[in-house]
Amino acid sequence: MSQVAVLEYFDAERLDALLGDAAQAVTPAECDPDEVAVVVSGGGVTVDAELLSRYPRTRAAITGSTGYDHMDLDDLRAAGVAAYCTPDYCSREVADFALACALAGLRGVVGLDRAMQAGVWEERAAGVTRRVRGSVLGVIGLGKIGSLVARDASALGMRVLATDPAASDEAFAAAGAERSEFGPLLEQSDVVTLHAPYVRGSRPLLDGGGFALMKRGSILVNAARAELLDIEALIHGLAEERPAWAFMDVWDSEPPQPGDHRVDAPNLVLTPHAAWYSPEADAALYERIAEVAAAALRGETARGLIA
Repeated sequence: MSQVAVLEYFDAERLDALLGDAAQAVTPAECDPDEVAVVVSGGGVTVDAELLSRYPRTRAAITGSTGYDHMDLDDLRAAGVAAYCTPDYCSREVADFALACALAGLRGVVGLDRAMQAGVWEERAAGVTRRVRGSVLGVIGLGKIGSLVARDASALGMRVLATDPAASDEAFAAAGAERSEFGPLLEQSDVVTLHAPYVRGSRPLLDGGGFALMKRGSILVNAARAELLDIEALIHGLAEERPAWAFMDVWDSEPPQPGDHRVDAPNLVLTPHAAWYSPEADAALYERIAEVAAAALRGETARGLIA
């Protein structure tokens, strides 16, 4: 029977139950390299020619994530291996998380809690808090998740600016967002939230110059990729209150390395890459992976094909 090698993160037994008679899902330690037809990764393993050389009969590589910057598409094409991502399984969850962070930042929830934990009873302990209605939200990347965030924020009465050169005017209108250039968006937004894809090897979208443009007292939310910004520049920006608060669900080393004192920066809220998670999203992810793997084994094309 053909095998699906589950390289990381995922429960091979759980995936095996969904595959049924289509294939056997196994861990790398359990697999027969000559029987592996599909490899499944989650972002922590680079899928390239070196990895494919271990599994010479691979037909498809699946990442259990929306992003696929850890997959070398040139190597996959050269080997004749179809590459798949798993879009949409957690779009609603990530959008909800980003908006929750935006609201928490605007209303000072984390700062007030930290003050209370320190024994300070003061309604202004979080600094200047803002009314949500009328605040400006800047969305960088108006794909599926960014559009959901924009629509929800617009429904709350926020003014939404967005930048995305690939998005149509119709997409902006449907999201309730105004098209903006990158610089003016940073200058005008009370909250900036990142939803752009990361292209491996590209420069950060936000560096020291970008943080210098942000409004003093503004809020940054990143539930996309850590590489979209320069973390050292972010730490410096927090000291200047540009932004005043940063909500980061991603980091450049996950989990952070022991002794990484950047995580102790004041007004940094760091969560463990959890924006995607709900029981519903978790179930949908396994179903998508099984669906794609079964289709690939049948020689069919499934949704999520990227190369």
